[in-house]
Amino acid sequence: MEYHSNTGSLFKQYSESAKKSKPQKAKETPEQDSTKEIVNYRQRYKNKRASKPSSDKPNSFKIDVYIAGMQHKISVSDPDQESYVQMIADQANRMIESISDSHPGFHMSNVLVLALINAIDEWNQSEHKRLTMTDLQSRFQSEIDNLKADYAQIREINWELKKEILRLKDHIEHNSKSREDAEALSKIEPLPLESLVFRFSEDNDSEDEINDDN
Repeated sequence: MEYHSNTGSLFKQYSESAKKSKPQKAKETPEQDSTKEIVNYRQRYKNKRASKPSSDKPNSFKIDVYIAGMQHKISVSDPDQESYVQMIADQANRMIESISDSHPGFHMSNVLVLALINAIDEWNQSEHKRLTMTDLQSRFQSEIDNLKADYAQIREINWELKKEILRLKDHIEHNSKSREDAEALSKIEPLPLESLVFRFSEDNDSEDEINDDN
């Protein structure tokens, strides 16, 4: 009695199907080395460099000033400012000398700090005064504008009153002239024919009154 098993055939079938379903790897093609071929590039035409625009800087002028016994150079753009710079330097020098005289033992750095504080304090006070004056000026300007508006309104009312006075004057003159013309017409003596007509009419009126009485 022989025993036959089909495991071998089944294994063979599954192995062959696995081989068929397994994707095959593509053959790797060697990449070309891009560094082998080098192209030499040489620029034959060169653009001209654009020239930078020349900046016309204003000429600076040096002014020598003396503050606290030391010489300083101040740069200004306008030589006409020399007198103004000298005035400021003299004012700063007087302020420093005043503080040095008031505090003889102070170091120069302390003197300069006090001078700076005093200068800022004076500037703050002057700025406060300026703002106050500006506020007053704006108030005065507002009052002036209101007065101008009132004056324009009063002037318009005055003009309307003048026109009304002229109108009433013309009306009075016209009425007086009409009255004078009526009085003049009443004073004119009638002509003979007119007197006869008036007399005839008066006689007829008197006769009618007599007949009515009878």
